[in-house]
Amino acid sequence: MIKLTLLTFGAESYMSIRFSAPIKFARIKEMLFMPERNVLNSVLVFFCILLSGYLYAGNYFVATTGSNTTGSGSEGSPWATIGYAASVVPDNGSTIIVKDGVYAGTNSISRQFANLLTIKAENYYKARLTTVVGASVCAVNISGKNILFKDFEIYNQGSGTDEYLIHISTDPCCNIILRNNIFHDNFYQDMMKINAGAHNITIEGNVFYNLDPTAEWNFMDVNTVFDVVIQDNIYFNELGTATSNGWVLIKNSDNLRMITKNNTIQRNVFLNWQGKPDAAFVQIGESGKPFYEAEDTMIQNNLFIGNSTMPVMCALGVKGCKGVTFRANTITGNMPTGGWSYATRINREGANLVNTDIYFYNNIWSDNTGTMTDFADGTSVDSTNVIYKRNLYWNGGNSIPGDGEAHFDGTSSDTGALVANPGLNVNQSSVVLPKWSPSSGKFPSGNFTIRQEFERLVNAYGAITGGSPAFNTAENINMPVEDILGNTRETQKDIGCFEYGTGSIVLPPTPAGSNPLANAKPFPNPFNPGRSRDGSLKFAYLPSNGPFKLQVFTSEGAKINEVTSSLSENLTWNAKDMDYNAVARGSYLCVITDESGNKKSLWVMLLK
Repeated sequence: MIKLTLLTFGAESYMSIRFSAPIKFARIKEMLFMPERNVLNSVLVFFCILLSGYLYAGNYFVATTGSNTTGSGSEGSPWATIGYAASVVPDNGSTIIVKDGVYAGTNSISRQFANLLTIKAENYYKARLTTVVGASVCAVNISGKNILFKDFEIYNQGSGTDEYLIHISTDPCCNIILRNNIFHDNFYQDMMKINAGAHNITIEGNVFYNLDPTAEWNFMDVNTVFDVVIQDNIYFNELGTATSNGWVLIKNSDNLRMITKNNTIQRNVFLNWQGKPDAAFVQIGESGKPFYEAEDTMIQNNLFIGNSTMPVMCALGVKGCKGVTFRANTITGNMPTGGWSYATRINREGANLVNTDIYFYNNIWSDNTGTMTDFADGTSVDSTNVIYKRNLYWNGGNSIPGDGEAHFDGTSSDTGALVANPGLNVNQSSVVLPKWSPSSGKFPSGNFTIRQEFERLVNAYGAITGGSPAFNTAENINMPVEDILGNTRETQKDIGCFEYGTGSIVLPPTPAGSNPLANAKPFPNPFNPGRSRDGSLKFAYLPSNGPFKLQVFTSEGAKINEVTSSLSENLTWNAKDMDYNAVARGSYLCVITDESGNKKSLWVMLLK
């Protein structure tokens, strides 16, 4: 809605224009024209600006019924393909909205945008991108710049497709974000390839499942790149058998033209291993090159769930690398190793250099079954400066096996080691896997979004309690500031991926007839928008589906913002008022109302 107000002060006339929703160019919320005796001219100028605003950073549409020949990109006359839309939209922060339906074929985007282009499904996971049977094409091929690609289901339609499902490649390719997508059932090659100099790539909030069960591929092959962040994703296989390699692989199989460095794997969930028995969940280095295949790799705040009966080599494999830090992770469950090691294997292959500067800080290693027969694997000539510090170990009450050749002589090799039961949920026999059902529009658990599934798995299998020996016992200097859920950690931090007291703990169901909002809780609270994961206050323990209304009031009772959402995970507050102005530090009252009129009032402390 647009509100025009004519203000007259003597002989001078002014026009105030207020927008109830932001126009994207410069995020104008209110404009005041200079004094103008001819108000008609002011009105004309206003509508010219308004028109340019809607042309600038507008929404454009793609649909299965669209046409790249006769379509205009409007909702009533959409284009037919994402690739064509990306080639013709203005470079001004535009958004391409893809209507529900199945889109077969490749979606190639090579354009170098100066402003971020958003390509999104109109409804979560209902725009389905797939390959063509028998065609050697990717579903998505990106070599462009400044692109956000989100909310799709992307899968391989059948055999005979000898390409990656997703390919992000070449040196100019940068500032790419793939968020909140479902990637599954790729039957040839790696599911996602990022290579050949691509950089500043973020892969976040997605779910990956089902690699080719007959071939040695990876969910992600990250090769000859730098500044790649892999975070908030879920990885699993559920086909019953598999010969896949490590699920996330970072390496350099090219040459010294470019160094693979400054890559991060954080806040992910790995579970239900099905793959080669001599492969790891995460593998850094693989190609036997005579230079460091990866430098300065950070692996933190991840959850590895060992619920599968199929053997896995270890959680982390390292070959020919320098500067690998593995900290604040939680590894839990039996995780049968088939003669390999529970935690890590550090070795060389081919012409690899000696591994150096490999650090393990503040991790939980917990095999409640007591079947950890080997903790670390490797030989002393393959690595140097391998450090274990302040990790928590548990082998069901049995001793932690040492191996001096692997730079691990048991817990005596760890400065500040703790040997105790961390108190994690050990019942992993009935883990509900987050496999998407297009027909029902939800996951088997009943959740509707990837984020809900992510939090469900973390809360069920990665959460500690205040009575855990991991609580308040980390060495703070070697800890991230946030935990696996993106919550700011306490001053004295907890060992492992989960920070007790700030994360979401699963609560009992609300009794029938009571207020379904009764357990609602703001987090993080206190809230600092500059330190939270995405700058927003969120609310835990709400029912999944709304609609919900959130009203925010000052301590004096003045309403400063109102937000509505059909999904609880999207009910957030960005610490701003209705005019998008940042509000001051202090206490604010958040009132949540559902469609039945139930209310919950919550006080929030805003820090700056």
